[in-house]
Amino acid sequence: MGSIDMQHDMNTVTGFVMSPPQRRVWQCVELGQFQYSRILIRVDMSVDEDVFQNRLQTMVRKHELLRTRFVRPSGLSDALQVIDEDIRFEMVSLDWRELSRDQREASLHEWFDASPSADAEVVLHVSLMRTADEQYHLVLSAPSLMMDTAGLLRLARLLFQSEADNDTEVLQYADVSRWLDSLIEPGDPEAEQGRAWWSRVLSNLPPLRPLPGECSSAEYAGHAV
Repeated sequence: MGSIDMQHDMNTVTGFVMSPPQRRVWQCVELGQFQYSRILIRVDMSVDEDVFQNRLQTMVRKHELLRTRFVRPSGLSDALQVIDEDIRFEMVSLDWRELSRDQREASLHEWFDASPSADAEVVLHVSLMRTADEQYHLVLSAPSLMMDTAGLLRLARLLFQSEADNDTEVLQYADVSRWLDSLIEPGDPEAEQGRAWWSRVLSNLPPLRPLPGECSSAEYAGHAV
């Protein structure tokens, strides 16, 4: 996994190139539109909150992406992915069992729509709300530079899998970024061949238009585990 050493605020920063999808989101960040991906899922089972928090710490320790911040050294147009050793996440646990059904629904919508804390050091925001004796609602939120809703859903599934199912080697996203970036490097024969093929396929399509809501609010997905 190739890294880049750059000077930033008189310090040497070791980081990894962003992937092409991350660079697209970074353009929105540069415009002042910092995006969050967010999911809300219902968990129909009893949850030991201490075990859940320990599992969360394990996931953050195991997956470098959950310990990644973005730094743009002077002289670079894009930021670098910088992986921290420290484990930082924000977890809130609430008990809403005494609320009425309407109150729970209103609180869930309000909690889901609320902006995460302004702490720049916190990458992953986790909220676990108990809504019945054997029912919880889980909200996961992370910067879209790090993860989309599909990635957050994958993380949610991992959090509720057994330890044995999670005991596998992890492909780190910095390695994926390096591979994706290599596919668009000029002069790469395979990349040139791929671009030529897609140019032929897409040549008769109308011009692309900006997507509604592009560079706007957080993504939403609702699922039950």
